Amino acid sequence: MIQDENNRLSQELENNHKDQGDLEMVFSNTCFKNKWLIDCIPLFLQSLPNNAFSYDKQPAKKKPPPRKFCDICDCFDLHETEDCPLQEQIPDSPQHTTYHGSKSEERPYCDTCEVFGHWTDSCTDDQTF
Repeated sequence: MIQDENNRLSQELENNHKDQGDLEMVFSNTCFKNKWLIDCIPLFLQSLPNNAFSYDKQPAKKKPPPRKFCDICDCFDLHETEDCPLQEQIPDSPQHTTYHGSKSEERPYCDTCEVFGHWTDSCTDDQTF
């Protein structure tokens, strides 16, 4: 019984020595890598431009705003397409009526022409649909 306990403890001690050796190897590798990285810092700093860490730099200049351009006139700097004077010359819809009659009075409308101004009975349009 004591012999079994002694064997178990000896095995455990041997395993602990192996684990200690593994940890020492990891530790020495880490120390080597750290030393290598520390040695690389001066080389890295030498490869940078002289003013890489200068904090008194002027702030980066902002880009100028985009230039005005008109797609209709095909010109720069005069106006935007939305403000083009030529766009206002082309009406999008027909002129509104200028009828100033009474609201209670019935306006003459032609079902054939589909326009106001005369009655269907007096339409001179000869086309039939």
